[in-house]
Amino acid sequence: MSNLSPDLAELAAVAAFAPSLAQAFASLACDIALVLDAQGVITRVAHSPGSHLAAATADWVGRGPQPGQPPGRGHGRLGG
Repeated sequence: MSNLSPDLAELAAVAAFAPSLAQAFASLACDIALVLDAQGVITRVAHSPGSHLAAATADWVGRGPQPGQPPGRGHGRLGG
């Protein structure tokens, strides 16, 4: 039995597709998308193929909130 609300249960069913969806959205928008886990750690960086962002974001995976950063405050630099 799940403790998730019906809305969250529906999201959990498609969570496995998040990396592919992020890549698709970023490719279409020529933008960047970050896939985060429940702790706010970056699990994937998606951007359009051939983008100059590949080199700039190569070391972002595995980074999360900085120590002391309040929960839910996603602004600022990425912690290592």
